[in-house]
Amino acid sequence: RILAPGDLFIYAVPNAGNPQKVQRYVSDWADALDSMAALGAQTLLCGHGLPIFGSERIHEALT
Repeated sequence: RILAPGDLFIYAVPNAGNPQKVQRYVSDWADALDSMAALGAQTLLCGHGLPIFGSERIHEALT
């Protein structure tokens, strides 16, 4: 199972919105990370950077 969240997940920092904009949806973003973590993916293709392999590592990265 492969998860490709695009820019919703950037491994180095939280990506809760564009810093150039006032409106951000932090709670929706956090809920989305929890939902993605519950999927049990084996591979996570980050929006930027290297993929993450293994469901335990992915769950840890998303929560």
